[in-house]
Amino acid sequence: MKSLRSQLTIALGFSICALLVAGGLAIFFVTRGVLQDQFDDTLVAKATALLTATEIDDEEFEIDLTVQDFAGFGVGGDDY
Repeated sequence: MKSLRSQLTIALGFSICALLVAGGLAIFFVTRGVLQDQFDDTLVAKATALLTATEIDDEEFEIDLTVQDFAGFGVGGDDY
């Protein structure tokens, strides 16, 4: 027969573990959502910057290179 102390200790240990797992999952999903929204907003801003810098004259497609560099598309592979 188990003592009351050991039963409470085991129950408390499982409860704390469950709360830590639930909190970790909540932090993970909230952070993931915020980072995805931030990435999407940055991508839309870059696309808008490129869109405003493009011209089509006599079926020629032109992009102003200074805006292309400003939008981050002229940068090397050190983004990650």
